[in-house]
Amino acid sequence: MRFVPFTEENDWEGETWTFWLQLDGNEDELVQLHELTHESETYHLSLNDIESEETVDRMVRRAKVGYMYSDNKIVGKFLCPDSTGVGLTQEELLNGHFYKGGIRDHFRE
Repeated sequence: MRFVPFTEENDWEGETWTFWLQLDGNEDELVQLHELTHESETYHLSLNDIESEETVDRMVRRAKVGYMYSDNKIVGKFLCPDSTGVGLTQEELLNGHFYKGGIRDHFRE
């Protein structure tokens, strides 16, 4: 299985977390996520930094502990949230879905 990094820079906690998202089977939805987050200052998805499950497992085992682990592995079927947020800024919309690891809520095993 292959994974791509989704990072959240959380100013409140003063930490950056990487959520390694399952790429296989989620390619189209992850492209939508990339489009949704491409101008965000808080969230970033890199579709070019592809890692093997073995490498991700090693990073997760060695993750630093703070408010939450610095590296997190997320598997399953990803469903990208709708990007229509009436009256919301892009950052408010993203924070409503992804704040403090909320990206996990959009994966189903």
